[in-house]
Amino acid sequence: MRVKRNLDELIYDKMVDSIIAAQWSAGEVISVEEIAARYEVSRTPVVQAIKRMCIEEIVELLPNGRVRFPCSTIEQIRDVCATRVMMEEKAGEILCGGDARPDCEALRQMIEECGQCRRDGNYLRAGQLDREFHRAIVGAAGNSYLETLYGLVQKKFLTINYLNRPAETVVTEAAAKEHFAILDALEKRDYPEYCRQVRRHLEAIQTSLAEKKPSSRRPEKDIYSEDSVFGGI
Repeated sequence: MRVKRNLDELIYDKMVDSIIAAQWSAGEVISVEEIAARYEVSRTPVVQAIKRMCIEEIVELLPNGRVRFPCSTIEQIRDVCATRVMMEEKAGEILCGGDARPDCEALRQMIEECGQCRRDGNYLRAGQLDREFHRAIVGAAGNSYLETLYGLVQKKFLTINYLNRPAETVVTEAAAKEHFAILDALEKRDYPEYCRQVRRHLEAIQTSLAEKKPSSRRPEKDIYSEDSVFGGI
């Protein structure tokens, strides 16, 4: 049983990585069979991985075993960025005003490695480190509920950020400088400056995504039942 669960998790991780590597575009459709062939596994672990991704709104499951990478509206872009700002500001409030301390050296290494990976064209690893940097700050606050909720929001942000832009435009030199500015404010425990830099960073992403004018079309159905969808694949 443990081997099967690990395989489910492996497929899930590979699918998430394929999004970070910008191998898919918003609205693109792929079948469960194609995913299974891609990773040389049976349908069963793919179905389990897709179920999890549907719950987290990373993909949408369509009839006949098809999977669609979601399109995001400008309103969804705005809302998820605003939610991230609120959560990251709360983490900063805890870190700047309490006893909790982030591992600033580890965060600095993440920024530097992220920049190097971007320059080397390793956009997958650059994207992973970008996500890890923000998650590490929220995690350092020591509020497990905040960290859990942030993880869900970050996954929704994943589909918005990486399905609507080429991989090489996601982690930029400007983003790296903004990360350093966020870290500098944390080290100084300057909460107002930290908030300013977080907002600047996420508003820049929001602006870049909004300029792409993503489709506002809705899924074919809002809700699929277990029987009608997962039972059919």
